[in-house]
Amino acid sequence: MKLRAVTVAVLVVSLAAFLPLPVRADSAFTIGSQKYRSGSETYTIDVAPQISSGRTLLPVRYLAESCGAEVDWDPRSQVVTLKANQTTIQLTIGSSRELVNGQAVEMDVAPVIIDGRTMLPARWVAENLGYQVAWNANSRTVTIFPKKAYVQVSAANVRQSPSQGSKLLSTLQQYTVLEVTDDVNGWFKVNLPGGGSGWVAGWLTTPASSRAPRLFEGTGVWTNIYKEPLNSGDLARFKNAGIRRIYLEVARSPQGFPPEWQGWIDSLLPLARQYDIEVVGWVVTYLEDPAGDARLVAQVSNYRTPLGDCLDAVAADIERLPQNDTAAAAGIVEQFARAVYPQLRPGCPLLAITYPPQQRPKYPFQAMSENFNGILLMDYWHTEERNYSREEAARFVSESVSILKRAGCKAPIEVILEGCDIGHGGITAAEMAGAVSGARSSGVNYSIYLFDPAPDVWQAFIAGS
Repeated sequence: MKLRAVTVAVLVVSLAAFLPLPVRADSAFTIGSQKYRSGSETYTIDVAPQISSGRTLLPVRYLAESCGAEVDWDPRSQVVTLKANQTTIQLTIGSSRELVNGQAVEMDVAPVIIDGRTMLPARWVAENLGYQVAWNANSRTVTIFPKKAYVQVSAANVRQSPSQGSKLLSTLQQYTVLEVTDDVNGWFKVNLPGGGSGWVAGWLTTPASSRAPRLFEGTGVWTNIYKEPLNSGDLARFKNAGIRRIYLEVARSPQGFPPEWQGWIDSLLPLARQYDIEVVGWVVTYLEDPAGDARLVAQVSNYRTPLGDCLDAVAADIERLPQNDTAAAAGIVEQFARAVYPQLRPGCPLLAITYPPQQRPKYPFQAMSENFNGILLMDYWHTEERNYSREEAARFVSESVSILKRAGCKAPIEVILEGCDIGHGGITAAEMAGAVSGARSSGVNYSIYLFDPAPDVWQAFIAGS
């Protein structure tokens, strides 16, 4: 699809506050039709696209949705603001000057109000948000698609042409970043990492310009359904300690995702956003029914609070695999992954929580590496009723990471450090200091379970942050 010199504008409705919208792989709008395609689905638009004075007009909600942006309209200043990832764009009615992250950019079209509607030049908006705009004169269709996208599913096939029946060229691993050069009916033509090009189904990708998950940055804390809900005092303490994320248990295979646990997300996410702390929802999966557990994890991933917030990532707690049959265990992991990825919210990372290799040597760590966006190792070294030395704790943590790397694990690894008595006595500050040292020397990040250890243990944990 060739990009033609056509000015694309957008019809804006007044919005009182920023409206978060889901990120789409691509969107296609046809002049005069209220049907439009977003990803692989067809929806109805409230105002049909139209051409006026040589300009193609689209409702702002759908432009913003196509670019993963939030929209705000200030009727007093007549300024429209769009935000996505780290980019903020401001456009003023009657002015050809666009502000991109505070820097002035001159446009060839000034936003105007026509028949009570505010018109914005969408080409300028889309390109500054990391998207491309293409115009097909034959079908009178405008398509908005990303400049870069990453593979969201565990594996995506590369085809010779934009069709599932086309010749298979190769397979791309999850989170591979691709340069997109064309879009035909939802299929992306991409430049391949090793050279050459091919076609990938756009609905198997997420725009790389959308908010990227901050996998394993900084330190984290864990809490579960047996603890009191976190409050603003906890969040302030975490922020001061350099905590970047909270792992919150929200669902279990037997109980599901009940309303009271959903309420935890409703209360915690707005607080966490205030303190710039991410929240990962973790789910205890028995994997006796991989398809059922996939639906449960997807339900958590897609859950939105009344304010429209979503969890930053989801994690499956995998503790019940066959211990002595690696092949059978790998099959369960792969079955779960195949079932869950098509159902996840676009751009939502999926993590695996599991035992360290010293305690489950025949677990399918390679399969987890290939099918999850990251591995969280429960490095609970304190398995006897005695005090462990700093060196013992450090060695256990570093060995757990080393074993996985030697086995070919390429996924990011985080170690969960033991922060309380889990049945063999409480740990000491020296043990925690050693565990932190082992994680840091291995080049991986770390978190602590639970968030209320003895004060000296907590201090040892945050001292290395």
